[in-house]
Amino acid sequence: GSFFEKYEVNSCAQVTHLLAQAKHETKLFTAFRESLYYSSYTAQNLYNIAPTAINNGLTRKGLTFSTHAAKLQYIEDNLLRNDAGYGQHCFGSNEYPDNDYRGRGLLHLTHYTNYHACSLAIGKPIAAEPALVQSDVVVIVETGLWFWKTNKLKAHAENTALTEEEAVKKITRIIN
Repeated sequence: GSFFEKYEVNSCAQVTHLLAQAKHETKLFTAFRESLYYSSYTAQNLYNIAPTAINNGLTRKGLTFSTHAAKLQYIEDNLLRNDAGYGQHCFGSNEYPDNDYRGRGLLHLTHYTNYHACSLAIGKPIAAEPALVQSDVVVIVETGLWFWKTNKLKAHAENTALTEEEAVKKITRIIN
């Protein structure tokens, strides 16, 4: 059977919402890998948009700073305008320390825990090789459908008590 059958995406409402979200996440199906290059940001701007991800990376790496200014200097030197470094820092794992688990695929699967769970579910080595989620068309599609089903997005897409706008907001909140 098809992936749509396997992941129970079986209504027009689901397909419409899924494809609309995928179109937005992938910049009209052209970017299956999220860019983490923030050229016009300061270290403080970058910290403001992702304090949890940055702090989690610091904790994972055992880094502490005596002042906020010292933390910002680390961000300036290691994360700002450093796409790969920022991805590895914020979305990395101790299991595969050289990988980053930034948003990739149809719905931009993000974070090692999601890559690992999805890898086990779909039987593809994406936890060890996250680039597969941006380069292998079958993996791109299946990871998106796995995420859709795992996060029960069908319930929002098919909820007739919600307006279209409310459904979009609920689905977007979960994806982001």
